[in-house]
Amino acid sequence: MSENIAEKVDEITTTTEPPKLLSLEIKDDNYDDKIDALNVFATVSIRDYLDIANIIKKNNDLQRKRVASNSTVYALLKEDMLNGCLIPAIVLAVDQSNSGQKSDKRAKVDYDEITKIIRDHALNLKLLDGLQRTNIMLDLQTDLISENGKTGEQIEADKLRLETFYNRQIRLEVYVNINRFGILYRMLTLNTGQTPMSVRHQIEILYSDYYVKEKDGIILIREAFESYKTVKVGQYKFSDVIEGVTSYIDGSEFPLDRFDLLNYIKSLKKLSEEDNKEDIFEEFLAVYHLFVKKIIEKSEAWKFNYNELTAENLSFFPIVGNDKNEETVRLAPFGNDASQVFLKSQVFTGLGAALSNLKSRGIVATIDELKEVIPSIKFKTNPKDAFENLVVRLEQIRKESRKIGESQRTFFKFFFISLFNKHNDDEYLVIEDAVESAFQRTT
Repeated sequence: MSENIAEKVDEITTTTEPPKLLSLEIKDDNYDDKIDALNVFATVSIRDYLDIANIIKKNNDLQRKRVASNSTVYALLKEDMLNGCLIPAIVLAVDQSNSGQKSDKRAKVDYDEITKIIRDHALNLKLLDGLQRTNIMLDLQTDLISENGKTGEQIEADKLRLETFYNRQIRLEVYVNINRFGILYRMLTLNTGQTPMSVRHQIEILYSDYYVKEKDGIILIREAFESYKTVKVGQYKFSDVIEGVTSYIDGSEFPLDRFDLLNYIKSLKKLSEEDNKEDIFEEFLAVYHLFVKKIIEKSEAWKFNYNELTAENLSFFPIVGNDKNEETVRLAPFGNDASQVFLKSQVFTGLGAALSNLKSRGIVATIDELKEVIPSIKFKTNPKDAFENLVVRLEQIRKESRKIGESQRTFFKFFFISLFNKHNDDEYLVIEDAVESAFQRTT
């Protein structure tokens, strides 16, 4: 958008007073028992909605990015909307943390009172469903305001079309005094369109309150906005960390699917209501970070080298072709060095499930206590032999598994169980023995 057009949009849509949503009219109400919140059905003029649209679409920083649409289809949708095509209701929410009130199912719904709540919190409304429809309306507004390439007659015609467009009514569903878990649940259930969020993005939404860009030297990368960034020691995917935490809470190393995710909200809500002395998210991340730093330090800069493998071990990495220089190319290992091995998502979920197992059996009391023993992790032989054996065992598992990723997660669960089981003297804190135990229990 050029500066000139932007200024015209601001001039028309921006006022010195906060938006009043004067055209807002509640038509009906119902109570959502699933999320314990009042839902009202309302209408509002497009003019009033666009007064707040640019602000409220930014209120949820984990909302999907704008979806790239087929230009022909997108143009058709804009034309349909301009010509008065009805669109599905846009779903908004008044967060309980903003209103400071809770819904009461038994109370008689006072439409005047609810209208006032919505108007008072207009700029804090959360957009749960309808982001793309909102973007289309904003684009239409920009198109009609723009004078670029138009004759005087077209400019005047578009002014009339804009006024007609502004006066048209759209439908809203507004959840009033909804709590955080209700917002999360509705965001996930409403996301059933043709361009759904990835499960990882959905998990990020579940744990949005835990997101801190950088803390104690650790940077978290969000799937929604920063998937291009490189994972390295001290810079981890937010979704990987919370999958590990999920595995700890759920007791399973396997990732959640969409149905599991919805059910999991109940567990997360229950967890938030308990008086937990340890911050599970932060403690899990701190223990993982300490472990990764220590294992990389102890690896003595080990690098995977096909030429140093025994003939038997080399057989697990068959030739897959030749490169552009006609050099032989073999199947790639799980990781070429210690960081590549232990920065993968399978390790996060394996660690989470292992900690859950150890805690449920009374072997560890808290996640935090592992910080005391991680510095004592050791090799029975040497880093080179230990890591070569680790990647060979992982390759054997890959060849024998139907679901490779799940088997790798299970391997790392058993690896950490063996590594941190202080009641098993033979394997406790010994890398090679933990690898062998995990391999035997996985295959």
